Amino acid sequence: MTAQVILNGLVTGMVVALPAVALTLIYGILKFPNFAIGAMLTVGAYLALALNVYLSLPVLYAAAIGAAAFAVVAVGIDQAVFRPLRDPKSQILEPWAVAAAALLLAVGVVTLLAPRRPRGNLTV
Repeated sequence: MTAQVILNGLVTGMVVALPAVALTLIYGILKFPNFAIGAMLTVGAYLALALNVYLSLPVLYAAAIGAAAFAVVAVGIDQAVFRPLRDPKSQILEPWAVAAAALLLAVGVVTLLAPRRPRGNLTV
């Protein structure tokens, strides 16, 4: 019982800490807040969940594959969307507005693709 409570606390702490650390690193390095971090992490989590539930992969494998696959997607989004905005000559849009648009897009993707009710249980 106590071990389960400790494990639940660690997992909850990691869920809260991961977006905070990501936002801090991106703002510290690139000097603009990417508010789409939380939504992008949600898309990656749903990808790992889909790998676990629909392909019956163990949780650790599904999480590793989901993280690696979404890391490639996140780098692609950065190169295609945010890199042109970091150019000093670019006066198209403010980076925070583009980050807000990416946030709305990621939330829309999750809303469209995620099932309303889980169709299976996590397999360990």
